[in-house]
Amino acid sequence: LYATFAVLAALENRDRTGRGQYIDLSEYEAMLTCLGPTLLDASLNHKEILPQGNQSDSTPAAPYGCYPCLGEDRWCVLAVFNESEWEALGKVLGNPAWIKEERFSTYSRRKEHQEELNEYLRQWTCQRTAEEVVELLQEAGVLAGVVQNAEDLARDPHLAARKFFVNLEHPVLGRTISDRSPIKFNDSSESGWKAAPLLGEDNQYVYLELLGLKEREYSEYVQRGIIG
Repeated sequence: LYATFAVLAALENRDRTGRGQYIDLSEYEAMLTCLGPTLLDASLNHKEILPQGNQSDSTPAAPYGCYPCLGEDRWCVLAVFNESEWEALGKVLGNPAWIKEERFSTYSRRKEHQEELNEYLRQWTCQRTAEEVVELLQEAGVLAGVVQNAEDLARDPHLAARKFFVNLEHPVLGRTISDRSPIKFNDSSESGWKAAPLLGEDNQYVYLELLGLKEREYSEYVQRGIIG
């Protein structure tokens, strides 16, 4: 995103001044701009910042995290931001006795005892599929989602409705599926897509039509092994 903004700014500057720009963009520095609160905490409070896994000190939610579900490597995520969502979560879980314990009575208490809380939730989620957990929670008004793998994404109804994937025929791989650009314009075409070319498949088009080589030059380069 920073690179895109930099290019657009340079083009705007060129239009105004007639001069181009050399862009010096650091990926490291771009990433650091997303860590403002953490850097401030470390510099002012002298706090040691350690890996937090799925927890977040800056997100005002508890419970908040990623939980194992029924099946091999199946997971869901959920977040509870207020007391009404906490009550809704309790109803979905069947209002177990621990849900009413003092240590879970407020957001700050739940945050303080989040490890114990997470363990209770793991015991519940691991007995159900990720899809079942998410459906139950979303219907109750609790934010939740399935941690999707590639197969899940390929079957995602929202992506299918958006026609994000296109079916392609590859000369070696056969029928394949490819993702398309998430950016759409008014005249975006849903046809004309082709599978990735084989090695050298478009050589004649590139060298003869685009680069303007003569047939004799092209053949000579092929014979000499310069063009594969």
